[in-house]
Amino acid sequence: NYENEAYFGQGTKLTVLGE
Repeated sequence: NYENEAYFGQGTKLTVLGE
């Protein structure tokens, strides 16, 4: 399991959830 949050310009947020 892992959780990864990445932030890109203009405050856009990408969250990735996986095993």
